[in-house]
Amino acid sequence: MKLRIATAFLLILLLILCGCDKGAPGETGYGTTAPENLLTIAENGTSSYTIVRSDADGTATKAAMLLRKTIRESVGIELGITTDWKNNPVSDYEILVGATTREGEFFDAPDRAGLLDDGYLIEVVGTRVLLTGDGEQGCSNAVKRFLELFMTADGIRLPDNYYERVDHVFPVKSLSIGGADISEYSIVYDSDDACVRKAASELHDYLRFACGADLPISSENTNGKRILIHATDDNSESFSYQNDADGIVITGSAMRGALYGVYDFLENCIGMRFLTEDSEYCLESDQIALNDLNRTYELFFEYRDSFWTAYFPTEISVKRMLNSSHRRNIPESLGGMIGITGQFVHTMETLNGTPKGEQPCLSDETVYETVLASVLSMLAEHPDAKIISVSQNDNENYCTCPTCSAVDEEEGSHAGTVIRFVNRIAEAVEKDYPDVSIHTLAYRYSRSAPKITVPRDNVIVQLCTIECCFLHALNDPSCERNAALKEDIEAWGKICKRIYIWDYVTNFRYYVMPFPDFDILDDNMRFFYENNARGMLEQGNYEGQSGEFGELRGYLLTLLLKNPYMTEAEYDTAINEFMRGYYGPGWESVRAYYDFIRACAGTRKHIGIYDDYATTLGGVSFFGQKEQFAKWFDTALSLAENEVQEKHIRCTAVSADYIRLSQEFDKIYYTGTEEEKNAIVAENTELYQAITNYGIPLHEYVDNSEIVAKFDRNPIEW
Repeated sequence: MKLRIATAFLLILLLILCGCDKGAPGETGYGTTAPENLLTIAENGTSSYTIVRSDADGTATKAAMLLRKTIRESVGIELGITTDWKNNPVSDYEILVGATTREGEFFDAPDRAGLLDDGYLIEVVGTRVLLTGDGEQGCSNAVKRFLELFMTADGIRLPDNYYERVDHVFPVKSLSIGGADISEYSIVYDSDDACVRKAASELHDYLRFACGADLPISSENTNGKRILIHATDDNSESFSYQNDADGIVITGSAMRGALYGVYDFLENCIGMRFLTEDSEYCLESDQIALNDLNRTYELFFEYRDSFWTAYFPTEISVKRMLNSSHRRNIPESLGGMIGITGQFVHTMETLNGTPKGEQPCLSDETVYETVLASVLSMLAEHPDAKIISVSQNDNENYCTCPTCSAVDEEEGSHAGTVIRFVNRIAEAVEKDYPDVSIHTLAYRYSRSAPKITVPRDNVIVQLCTIECCFLHALNDPSCERNAALKEDIEAWGKICKRIYIWDYVTNFRYYVMPFPDFDILDDNMRFFYENNARGMLEQGNYEGQSGEFGELRGYLLTLLLKNPYMTEAEYDTAINEFMRGYYGPGWESVRAYYDFIRACAGTRKHIGIYDDYATTLGGVSFFGQKEQFAKWFDTALSLAENEVQEKHIRCTAVSADYIRLSQEFDKIYYTGTEEEKNAIVAENTELYQAITNYGIPLHEYVDNSEIVAKFDRNPIEW
């Protein structure tokens, strides 16, 4: 199970000790009075100890390496590290990290059931020390706790009979169904489909994580009380769950509906929050009674893509109900994907051999026959294909021959020739492939809808928002910059039943710079849906880690794809819940910075996806904000529970430093003292190193390693 960050895990950092004979450890590791019998691990630059981890299981490898590295850097001793392979020597002086074969021989095998992901155990038997958990995070927590308690500047000593166990803290204290405790129930599934079995497994694991209930899983109901995962044989993504006489029934298709139903149930009924691949947690609750469930859900959009790096991994894609094939590989065992077979867009090069910088003549019968033959060949090779793109190349060089020009004039748009051509392809394909749709673009010169020709029912038209203002919602009457696209979308919505939108939700020239579009995301999603948008691609930073709340934006977009009619209160709550899990207990300090950035948007007339910081953030001054930014992020860091949260906080802090230094640099470098000049150059250097270390790309299509950063120049010039 992936790392899950329970908010109650803060308690683990407190002294919840079980069975420490020598009193509660203090700053020295054993209180104000040292116990008589101390086990010396290291002192005076020497140690007899070796670190041992499992040879068969690599779960504790990271924790073992952390232990060795920290001891080396803090005490100056390089401990040996080995595994418990049968031919390796056994010593009386060992620090065992994780589950090893020493358990059962020198240690009683610990009961790891209550540890789960984050609980840990520290135990001393004779001269051996055991540092373990039930997974990678728990082992790391044991190592960190051990070092915190017992490592001093000159060595490591601890009581020779020490024992400390901290179990996972269950966020849900009581969970019942129909008045009966959850422990009385089992999980039953009625299909052997891999996706349904995955649904049952996920339900088991997350219920155990939330409340400690270890429910049996079966394909048969053995005791009457059960949570039934009922699989239908259709291909729908819809799902439902209701109470019945025996407990709860979660219903959905074996393809992915049942799995979606389980994740929705866990979110809405249990309080699980699936944020990103490395951040999941459960809301705290004293009591949950599942008595009156009756939810049926149809997803609003058939094609859903939050096109951010954070949402490419398979597991989080499925949990967020994303089903696009673009940069994803969701196997059939997890429901598969809805994708375009062949090239994604701009396909005239592959279908017709038209060079990238040109467009074919769509009135030419030879072009039609060539493209149709290419499409039919693809369908013969991919009989399961559902969508194939027949779309213009990425340039403005549309055909101006007399025939094409006459059609476009009659239609009042260059989309006239495009839709007539695509309709012919779609009609020919439909004869033998009635379930296949032909996708095309309404892009740049073809963006306006034709006056006469209506797209066939098996044609998908995709519009792009590339020219828009992203400070104002598309239906905001005060924004003249969005008026044309608003009219185009509305016009297409009147004649096309299936519109897809290619939406842009970051600054592609400056990935690390804040992009204050959060207040329009929900309005735009509703506008798209109400104008027949049935597919959404929300393109953000797809090339690496974000430094500017990109993961938050990507998460919010997944929620809006699931329900574009979130209320303002629900939207704000979702922001807080994300920050709470992603940044840890100090999230409110990060929220303060977020609100500061949002306030910047109010000073601007328009913002685009390639604008610099002066245009995007306007007259809001970042001068003199160094101390305030440091206070916010240092506070958050001081409360972080683990390295994952620390990384998230530091990545976001990079964005603040980037803009502040971009505003401050020229004035300080060219008019400041020599000391001030050297200081800001040093800050510049640190900023670039942080951006690179955290894998945050600076610009689209440009690898950071290709950038020659001159630290005596403004960061905006890199």
